[in-house]
Amino acid sequence: MLTLVLAPLTGLGAAQQAQAAGNQSYVAVQDGECTPITAFSDNESAIGYYDYRLPENFSDNPYANATGTSFSSEGTTDLQEPNTSIVFLYTDTSDDSTYLVFVHGALDNESADGGVAEFNITDLPEDGNWTVRDDDYDGEGDNWTVTDTTSSVNWDWGNESTDGGVYSGIDNNTSVTIEPAFNEAVPEFGSADGVVESWQVLSNDTDNVTRTDLELNETLQIAAGTCDDVDTDVTDEETATPTGDEETETPADEETATPADEETETPADEETATPADEETATPEDEETATPTDEETATPTDEETATPEDEETETPTDEETATPEDEETATPEDDETATPEDDETATP
Repeated sequence: MLTLVLAPLTGLGAAQQAQAAGNQSYVAVQDGECTPITAFSDNESAIGYYDYRLPENFSDNPYANATGTSFSSEGTTDLQEPNTSIVFLYTDTSDDSTYLVFVHGALDNESADGGVAEFNITDLPEDGNWTVRDDDYDGEGDNWTVTDTTSSVNWDWGNESTDGGVYSGIDNNTSVTIEPAFNEAVPEFGSADGVVESWQVLSNDTDNVTRTDLELNETLQIAAGTCDDVDTDVTDEETATPTGDEETETPADEETATPADEETETPADEETATPADEETATPEDEETATPTDEETATPTDEETATPEDEETETPTDEETATPEDEETATPEDDETATPEDDETATP
């Protein structure tokens, strides 16, 4: 739903100015947005209120209120707008009966170019019926496919005229769903005199007519109750996603567990253990500890193990000292290890 438009009731007939009967509340819901709506009302039948006019030769038509040549609704002209389709509720206060009303186009409006619309309407009240069908008459008319609780209606209206209908039986258990199609979404669009530019749900707010713009291609629900009573699919999806498992649990597991395992455990084993073995064991234990540090002093295993294993069995001290000093002793070993070996080995 889009912007609300308020229009003053000045100039409207008694049907539009009267207060809604009873305390029953209704809402219009589309695309997850809920709008409260109030019925227009008057002490007049729905047929008289809509005031569908047909020529005299259709005098036996059950939907016509009086004779005329308009083939249109003459009772809702103050609510009609050119190239616009409207939907609203009407209450007959004489028997407190409420009706769902559709009107397409605008009668005798030079800016009204006509159009096409197709509504698939479901969950209609079982005890209701189409009190008015605009147009439905012998010879020509719109296409009406009606069952007990569903209706599929295809409307095609011309310049400066209307199409529409009135359905009875709206009560506190009502929840009607309307699937709309306008313009090119309707097969008969090629024969249309114009295009529908706006679809609106109307509400009678005493001093103003509140017009709420609807999306032309989105399903509309008209239901009894308040916005707190009506659940929508869009609302459930939007509230569930932020509090779900995907956003709260996944980051915590990935961000806290991975750094702890990789950064605290791995460096500790590689950085603290290896230097300690290499730096402390090599200088002090060249002659005695070297064979026992083969597993920890990994970098020096190839250089220290081979000479020592081959030459420890040789009785000569000069042969054992020489390979170690040349291959394993770095500049530090040449300076420190040689004097010790020469002095201690000779005696």
